[in-house]
Amino acid sequence: MPAGPDRDSVLEALRVVVDPDLRKDIVALNFVKDVTIDQGRVGFTIELTTPACPVKDQMKAQAEQELRVAVQMGDSRARYQLAAIMVNSQRLPEAAAQLEAFVATTGVPQPMRWLDPPLLDVLTARLQLAEIYVNQRRWADAAAQARLVLEVVPRHPEASRLLGTSLVGAQVWPEAIAVLRDYLSLRPDDARARVNLAVALVAAGRLDQAVPELQRAAAIDPNDASTRRLLDMALADQRARAR
Repeated sequence: MPAGPDRDSVLEALRVVVDPDLRKDIVALNFVKDVTIDQGRVGFTIELTTPACPVKDQMKAQAEQELRVAVQMGDSRARYQLAAIMVNSQRLPEAAAQLEAFVATTGVPQPMRWLDPPLLDVLTARLQLAEIYVNQRRWADAAAQARLVLEVVPRHPEASRLLGTSLVGAQVWPEAIAVLRDYLSLRPDDARARVNLAVALVAAGRLDQAVPELQRAAAIDPNDASTRRLLDMALADQRARAR
């Protein structure tokens, strides 16, 4: 069985990233900090001379190129790292493609055991995919990724939130109500989730239960005009029905 990476091999791989102004690699410049290796999963921090380093984007592009090379060579974990760069740059369609390819390696035999995707990375990738799909209104795809996380970590707060949001978008009202109520028992101060719950309750014909949720959401975030508008409409409907 080939050995996994060690600190020296990680640093050696990073020597290809060069500061174009100082004309030295980032390892020689002591920019690489906090190298960690856990069951083949590599982590590190790059500390530049200043936060507004003028060549930051160029160095990021070079690091991205090196990750692309690693992906082409079959390193599934590099896909996850490449996707993280894309998410941070708000290149969400590209990030989704890399994340989809990364999670697809789950359970697939890798040429070396240390290339197996770590479970935590897989779960995080699925959550990121679900968030991207929600933004793209791909409700079924978002719900599927959230459910896969919940199979491993039941009642995971973020997965529950994303599942509830997806179910509201897909207009699956009874399950959306159940999921969001359970989520709010974990995160009671999430105003947006309370609004989503209220929307589902109204759609299910349970206006009297929706009003308190909107009131709570408005109390949590009193500056949200859309929540206040929904509350006013719900109260008006409630008064009209009482006549």
